[in-house]
Amino acid sequence: MTEKELLYVEDAINNARLVETKCNHWAQELTDPNLQNFARQVAERHRQIYTAVYQLLNS
Repeated sequence: MTEKELLYVEDAINNARLVETKCNHWAQELTDPNLQNFARQVAERHRQIYTAVYQLLNS
């Protein structure tokens, strides 16, 4: 992988973690159960993306 490609992957991982963190935060702040559930689902999906990319890099 080139340095530019690695930087792109690093950005993608960091963005996935950021979205996960923000969605988990908002899931705690929201009062509507449907919105809380939606925020948790988005957070989980971004955690899965982060994990998949990280595992791919370590294989």
